[in-house]
Amino acid sequence: MPRKPAPRITRYVPARHEEALLTILYRMHTQENYPPVAVTPTPEAIPAWLNHYGYEERYIALINATVVGHIQLVPSEEGEHGLTILTAELGLPANTHVKEVARLFTSLDYRHMGVGETLLNHAVAKVENTGGRATLCVNDSQTSAINLYLRTGWVPIGTYTGAYTGEPVLGFLH
Repeated sequence: MPRKPAPRITRYVPARHEEALLTILYRMHTQENYPPVAVTPTPEAIPAWLNHYGYEERYIALINATVVGHIQLVPSEEGEHGLTILTAELGLPANTHVKEVARLFTSLDYRHMGVGETLLNHAVAKVENTGGRATLCVNDSQTSAINLYLRTGWVPIGTYTGAYTGEPVLGFLH
């Protein structure tokens, strides 16, 4: 099978990209419980989850003209509360210089092709180019995601109990 081309990262435009992202998420929700049912109990709740943090600093990955992934940067004071506590314990108070990577996902058909890594590298570069630090969190059961984060230079900073799922969540800093 021929290798698919490398993804191109571009800004998210709701009118052009939202339908494709929702299609990806509906399939992921059914097959992988992402976003978790505790957060989005029905498929109808997925658009609100996707747009919870608004439309700023959202990027998509395209291969040819196909939307294959998404990532968002969120000011830490608007992000995951447990992650904000962990970063504050490290001396990084919630402010505009600390951004949380959120809503990172890749189409099931484009996994293990560098899409997630390309999105992460793009997000980290955006944050670090402004002198900031990037954080993220993941359920500790998501071993594939954790391996990706470790491979791309993220450092675990602690765990906490997820507010919505009640499951252990691992925080990372880049």
